[in-house]
Parts: sequence; structure tokens; C-alpha cells
Amino acid sequence: LRTADTTVLVSEDMAIRVIDGAAARLISTLPPPPNSKVQVLKAFMCPMWQLLILWLSSQEIAIFFIPQSPLQKGQDPSTVLEDSGGAGAVRKGKNSTTPLLVRRFSILEIRGEVLDKDLSKEVFHSVALHHGRPLRAVDTLVHGGFVVNQASTEETPEDSAPDWFLIVGTKLGTLQAFRVANILADMPIWERLASHLARGVWRSPKKPDSTEKSVAFYANVDPRLVEIEQEHLEALEASRVPGQRPFPRGAKPLRLYGRWQGHSYPIEVMESVSDRLLTIDAKRILKIWLATDMRCIFSFRLGEYTCHVPFL
Repeated sequence: LRTADTTVLVSEDMAIRVIDGAAARLISTLPPPPNSKVQVLKAFMCPMWQLLILWLSSQEIAIFFIPQSPLQKGQDPSTVLEDSGGAGAVRKGKNSTTPLLVRRFSILEIRGEVLDKDLSKEVFHSVALHHGRPLRAVDTLVHGGFVVNQASTEETPEDSAPDWFLIVGTKLGTLQAFRVANILADMPIWERLASHLARGVWRSPKKPDSTEKSVAFYANVDPRLVEIEQEHLEALEASRVPGQRPFPRGAKPLRLYGRWQGHSYPIEVMESVSDRLLTIDAKRILKIWLATDMRCIFSFRLGEYTCHVPFL
């Protein structure tokens, strides 16, 4: 899949179609969500790993893998079209595939370095897919008496290989970062799916010590932590909003890659352009961040506006 040639279309009935514009070919079709109340708010493509990522109205992120049809491996794309008419051919292509759901999660599936009962209040409010130099792996909002590993204070090298991150703006105005490679590597099925990628495209990331080990360590010191954790999990399940369907069921929680305080109000808009992030909160405060160290380099209060388009 190539970003320049690939387009994601969301129809009125919430069906998703991935189209190769250069070949006028339908690559993949995803049926509408099972729950009619769940809408697709935003769609992203990660072509390197053949991923379709959806931001849903149920305050969840869904990650799909787009399988390759046999005809994508060398046959002439024009042979998959039923007729020669461009738009009609796209509609009637027989060899499109159906994306496979890899992970679906909300803030309720997220854990920090240490037990944080307030983390679930940072409800996902906006999302952007960022591709660029790696962000710093640091949670600047960790509180309490627990000892956690501190991230290096060195700046990200200029020649660092670009990486993929999901950047989330929350209802409390915080910014959260999740490394896409870490999310995929945590899924047992991903190794099988990754075998269908081009050679050398996927390299399994080095995994940090799991949050579960950290919790288990403190549980051995103080058994009351087990009871606190269990009560916390039960409260999380009770707080789910209608339409939330985490997948797979029983999967271990995801870890925060990074977290920062961004705004004092819910972050309504999150955009990624090159090595910059743009955020706009509910009070129309616009901020531009340097992604590599999450430093705010510009702030401005907007007037009333109808829409926005990031431009580089």
C-alpha cells in the first residue's frame, strides 16, 4: 500500500473502502460497525504495515490489518476490473479483501507505569496518527511514592529512523502517545500477519518490562494492592459507554508510551504534520508542539471558525 495512491472513503452507512487511486481499484472493504450507534469519526492508513486505523464515536481506536489479495502480488491490476469504466470498475472489483481486526481499545484498556486510578478519567477525545522521529518515552504525569524509570534527557538523534505513533488528546486536556509497533507486538496473531508483509518491513520492537510485572512486584510487598487493583478493574468495566467492544477479550492492557499535560480543557482537534503536532481545545486555544520532545512552540486563541485544514 502506498499513501500517495491510497484513499480511505467512509460512506454514509459507515462502510469503509480502501481504494488504490492510481489503478482505480478497490483494495479492501470493511462493513459498517455492528452497533449502528457507533460512527467512524476519522480514518488513517499505515501503509508500511498494511494497517487501517479508525477513530470511533465510542471513544475507541480500532486497528485493522488489510490482507493482500493474490492479484496484488504481481498480476496486472487492470485484470481485476469487471469493466473498463473507472468509477464503475472501482465499485465492481471482485478481488478486494476484508480487513482483519487486530486490536480495539479505549482508555479503559490503558495502564501506566504504576497503578493510577485517575487514568480512566482521561477519556479519548481526539486522535492523530504520527509518523516521524521517535517521541520520548516518558510519563510526565506520574504521581505518588512509586519509583519508576525515568526517560533519558538526551534529545532524539536527527538520524533516528521514523516510527509510527498514535497521539491522543483527552477529555482532561492531556496528550497520550502509543507506539503502534508496541501495540502490534503485544498481539499473538500479529507474527502470523506480519509474515505476509514485504521482507524486512516488520522488526519486532524491544519490549520494556511489562506493567503487570511492576504491579506484581508491589503486590508481593503489599497484598492490599491486589484488592485495590481488582476493585479498580470492576469500576472500569462498570464505566463503559454504550458501543464499546474491546478486542480481543481478555487481552493484556496496553502501556502508555508517553503522557504530557497539554491543555486545561478537552482537546477537540489533534493533527500531525511532519514533526509538528497541532491541538485545539474546547476554548479554541490552538497549540503547536515539536513532537520529538513535546515542547509547545506556538499558542494562539482562535476566533469562531467552521473547519480547519493543516497545511505544510
